[in-house]
Formats: sequence, C-alpha cells, structure tokens
Amino acid sequence: MTAQRLAEEAEQRPAGTRPRKPRASLRWRIFGIAGETVLILGLVMLGFLGYEMWGTVGELNAAQGQLDQERKALWDSDPTVRGAPRAVAEPPADGTPASVLAIPRLGLEWTVVEGTRSKDLRHAPGHYAGTAPPGQIGNFAVAGHRVRGMFWDLDTIKPGDQITVEDRTRRYVYEVDANRIVRPDDVGVLLPVPGKPGQTPTEARLTLTTCNPKWDNYERLIIDAHLVGSAAKADSEGAR
Repeated sequence: MTAQRLAEEAEQRPAGTRPRKPRASLRWRIFGIAGETVLILGLVMLGFLGYEMWGTVGELNAAQGQLDQERKALWDSDPTVRGAPRAVAEPPADGTPASVLAIPRLGLEWTVVEGTRSKDLRHAPGHYAGTAPPGQIGNFAVAGHRVRGMFWDLDTIKPGDQITVEDRTRRYVYEVDANRIVRPDDVGVLLPVPGKPGQTPTEARLTLTTCNPKWDNYERLIIDAHLVGSAAKADSEGAR
C-alpha cells in the first residue's frame, strides 16, 4: 500500500479512531481455548494425585486412631479375658477391629478389621473371612490397599523380615518366606496351605495381599510368612 493511499484512509477515518487490527483466526482461538483446558485439567490431576499420595495418609491415620480406640474397648470388655467364659465363640462381624499388624521394615502398625469388603478396607487391612485366626494352624490371610500409609511399600519386604500380629492376649512373630507376584484370580494363596488344595495344614502361616503394580491392579503382590514364635502379653499391656 502506497503512502498516498495510507494518507487518504487516515483522512476518511473519524477523529480519535485507530486502525482496526486483523481479527485472530478461528483456528488460533480454538488452540488457545484447548491449551487453557489442558492446563486446567493438568492442575486438577496433579491435585488429585497429591491427595491420593499424601491426603489419604492423614485420613487413614485419623480413621486408624478411631479403630484403635474401638479395639481397646472391645478387648477390655472381652469376657474370655475377665473370667466369664463363653459357651460358643461367635465370629466377629465384618468391620470389627480384630487384631494388630506391625511391619518393622516399614515402620508401620495397623488395627486389622474383620472382613474384606470395600468399606472394611477403606481405612484398615482386613482379615479374609474363613482363613485362620492369628497364630493358629492354617493361614491367617490379610488384604490391604496399595496406598501410602498402608501397603504402598509392601514390595520392599524381604525374606527373613519379621511381621508381628497381636490379638487380645498374645503376640505372634512371623518370618517372611517370599515376596511374589500372582494373577488377581489366584485364590490359592488363601488356602490353609497356600497353593496346595486339599492339603491339611501343620503350621501357622501368614499371607498378606495387595494390588500390583502401584497405581494399578492387574496383578497381586503376595507376602508369605510362617510363625516362628509367640508369647503371652503382660496384663498391663493386654489391651495395648
């Protein structure tokens, strides 16, 4: 455009107005909106992952504190301890605090509840119904979510590590035999003699199960252990 043409257009525009800028193309406007959307979604996902990694720990610890208080109250009122024998031992209801599980390598301890329903496992490891009680002949099997504050680092457990379980009157010490991966439908890990259907158990065993890998669940991580010792708890620590 020549200088003369520019001058003519300037004279034709009303006073105080500016030249109209070219309108941004629709394509670039769409790209801009899409970019902002991706950024917002990314921030939301980071927030969600942050909560999953750290926020749930506080929630889990608070719930475990409550379960711990419930467990102590139940153990304090247990008539089998206070000398009033029960004719029939009734199985505890799902969700009832039942035992204490501690893994020294992880530096963590939990109140274990009875049952493995979704709501049972929300804030605690759960004892598989139908498997042996702690310290008894057979397989004491426990499930837990693969979240921080629970079984997140279960893959670091090694053969020879110790795991302790407590019920109302005794403390049981298990030694880890194996850390292994199985298919999610491999229920043989829960048998009285893991992996050996129909075989009669002759020792007390412990099995821990959780999802694998982290952030997914197409495998199961299994910890196998056997009982190496037990001791009665002192009266002063019976309801610890």
